[in-house]
Amino acid sequence: MTKSHLLSQLVLNLIRNIDASGIPAVYLSLHTADPGITGASEVVAAEYNRKPITFGVPVDDYTLNDVLVIYDIAQSLWGDISHAGLWDAPAAGNFLIGGAFIAPTNIDVNKVPVVQVGTLTHQET
Repeated sequence: MTKSHLLSQLVLNLIRNIDASGIPAVYLSLHTADPGITGASEVVAAEYNRKPITFGVPVDDYTLNDVLVIYDIAQSLWGDISHAGLWDAPAAGNFLIGGAFIAPTNIDVNKVPVVQVGTLTHQET
């Protein structure tokens, strides 16, 4: 996963023993290409919006999403969803980090995108 500059600064502040709180919730975004460090290529559709997500307690530097994430039914073609991202807001906000799914999933009309518990992993190295 590629970290944004904001998330890198928060991690560096933790190392420096400076409070890095201030992100009250994290929201999951879907992308049709690598979001890089800016959150680019996020799905654009009237019915699409980011969904809240949480992660479990890290074990051996890994953490997994611990909630089922269900998006609204696609009313239009969203395309091949190849990447996910995390943001600090449900709209606009700051992009935190993004990464690729194992395989892209095509979201066509009338499909309900779902991210199963344990599907998203992050390792801090």
